[in-house]
Amino acid sequence: MKMTWKPLKQAIGKQKDKSNFPNTFLINDQRITDKQEIAGSFNNYFSNIGKATSQTVPSSSKNFSGYLKNRVSNSMFLEPIEPHHIIEVVNKLNPEMSFGRDGFSTKILKQSIHAILFPITHIINTSLETGVVPK
Repeated sequence: MKMTWKPLKQAIGKQKDKSNFPNTFLINDQRITDKQEIAGSFNNYFSNIGKATSQTVPSSSKNFSGYLKNRVSNSMFLEPIEPHHIIEVVNKLNPEMSFGRDGFSTKILKQSIHAILFPITHIINTSLETGVVPK
C-alpha cells in the first residue's frame, strides 16, 4: 500500500516534513492562529463551496444530453493481461507482511502462482471484457 501512495504523495507535494505548514491563515481578513478555528473555517468553506458555486451558474433550459454530442459507446479499451504481468506483481509482494482482504497469505500465493497463473489470467481478462468482478 505504501508504494501505491508514494507517487500520489509526490505528485501533490505531500511530504512527511510538516515544518513548512503555515502557523497562520488569513480568513475573512483576519489572521487566525488557533488550529481548531482554522480547521473549522476549512470545513465550513469546503462544505459550502458546492452550493455557493452552483448558485453562480446560470440556469438553462437545455437538457444535459444536449451537451453530449457524438457519443462513443466504446471509448475505453483495456489491454488483456499477460501472465508475465501477474508474475511481476506477485513477485513484488512482501511474503512476510502482506495478506489479502480474505486473509490469504502472499507467501502461499508466491509459492503457488505458477500453478494458478493461467486460471487467474483468464479470470482477470474475462472480468475486463465483461465488466463483472467475481466475488
